[in-house]
Amino acid sequence: MRTILAPHYRRYFPKNNAISFFVEGFGMLNTYKKSSYYLGSNNYSSERLTHFAVGISAGAKFVAKNEFVAVVGQKPDKQFH
Repeated sequence: MRTILAPHYRRYFPKNNAISFFVEGFGMLNTYKKSSYYLGSNNYSSERLTHFAVGISAGAKFVAKNEFVAVVGQKPDKQFH
């Protein structure tokens, strides 16, 4: 079974209808089961792994008159095992 929890918060400034810049904070908790079978040795192993990541992002949101939306940003993150 695999479980993923990924909350985030995004704050826009200034609140303009056409162009807005944003900063965002996010996190991710990822839990899964890893199974391995080693050929020729009849050795089977299974382990439950958990990864945690946190990060920030910044970018811009552009809205055209015909309601077309483009979002440009960068999301570096740090993972903990």
